[in-house]
Amino acid sequence: MAAASIIVRDIPVRKERELAEEELRESTEALAEAQRIGALGCHALDIPTRQWKSSETLDDIFGIGKDYDRTVGGWSALIHPADNAPMNAYFVEKVIGQGKPFDRQYRVVRQADQGEQWVHGTGKLVFDSQGKPRKVHGAVRNITEQRLSEMRLRDSEARYRETFDKTAFGIVHTSFEGRYLWCDPRFAEIIGFPQKDVATLTVQQTTPLEDLAKNKEIRQRASNRTIDNACWERRYIRKDGSTTWGSVTTSTERDSQGREIHFIEFVEGINARKEVEQRLAAAQEALRTREQHYQTIFQTSLDAIVITGPDDGRCIDLNQAFLDSFGYECNEVIGLTVLELNLRADPSGRRNFVELLHRQANCRNLEVKFRRKSGEAFSSLASASIIEPDVESCILSLLRDISDLRDGEKGIKNLVSYDPLTHLPNRSLLMDRLNEAPLSIARSGCNRALLFVDLDNFNT
Repeated sequence: MAAASIIVRDIPVRKERELAEEELRESTEALAEAQRIGALGCHALDIPTRQWKSSETLDDIFGIGKDYDRTVGGWSALIHPADNAPMNAYFVEKVIGQGKPFDRQYRVVRQADQGEQWVHGTGKLVFDSQGKPRKVHGAVRNITEQRLSEMRLRDSEARYRETFDKTAFGIVHTSFEGRYLWCDPRFAEIIGFPQKDVATLTVQQTTPLEDLAKNKEIRQRASNRTIDNACWERRYIRKDGSTTWGSVTTSTERDSQGREIHFIEFVEGINARKEVEQRLAAAQEALRTREQHYQTIFQTSLDAIVITGPDDGRCIDLNQAFLDSFGYECNEVIGLTVLELNLRADPSGRRNFVELLHRQANCRNLEVKFRRKSGEAFSSLASASIIEPDVESCILSLLRDISDLRDGEKGIKNLVSYDPLTHLPNRSLLMDRLNEAPLSIARSGCNRALLFVDLDNFNT
């Protein structure tokens, strides 16, 4: 019987295996790529041998190479020293002891560069047929950027809270009807109520009656979008019945669809500023009163008053008594100098007068000869001071006309020394001259003689 040769070829089977291997390789590469993109590394711990295996992505996160010690001790060396003890306690108590899944955030120290990284580890136990833990399969995600963002956000929120805690502004939300919906501690402090009690109040209850109309008008304008932000100063009634001032900025809060939901107000306590403003207003009112008083005195004084420049003597202001005394109209004097008006009988005397004022700032009752517009000379008692009504200093002069006084004195002297009928020297003047004679003889060295002549019937 002839033998037959049969050749069996498994080409289709081999091709299927190659295709399967190719798909497995592609799947493995895709999984590795996905792990790299998601910064997610995988590991498996064999509990009996205390050895673990890791993916390339996990090695990347930890900064280790293929030859790194992959024992429990090697894993422990990767964990940040501050997190090592809590991590061990958590693993022993929660995972091994209670069989719970591993889920914890902690820090690792990369071996390649000693850089600190935050990771989120998850995993679960795999048990053998006797129910004993055999393996731990887990994943580790690099969450460093997320943690840094969270820390920056917390720092920003802490600074934000600190800023608002330290600011003088209070914040309050109110309904369009005037109910207080929410406030921060600062607003409650401004109006003097416990924070929990503010939500039981209304704007109307904390507003003086005389201010209600104004507050209502401003809120209506804000709610009707007549104005974007309303800024005004208002009073609040505190819990103890006293009033306090606040500077308020009101705007309308809207939801994501742009619908108006309530008012939000920033309130600054301004009692101290108001007290300063009130004191300033009182001082300004007192100043206005003094100025009016000064003007009244200035214009109604019987003595001539003139304000001049300190150097050139230019007339800046004067009163009616000055015009009456010197015979000028106001427009004939203002803007001209004392020398241009020829007011002084002795023009050189003004220089000495100004020098005296610079030395002692004021002078009293100096007798000065002035000249009227008509050219007539008259005597005056001058008192003056340097003043500073604005930036530059000026000279305020008060002039009292004593020409009548001097004429009266001269008349009295004539009555004493001369006969009123004949106007001849009388006995009193004779005696005065006789008393002066010895001094005159002593000074001149000349003799003096006295001759008596008797006139008969002189009176006739």
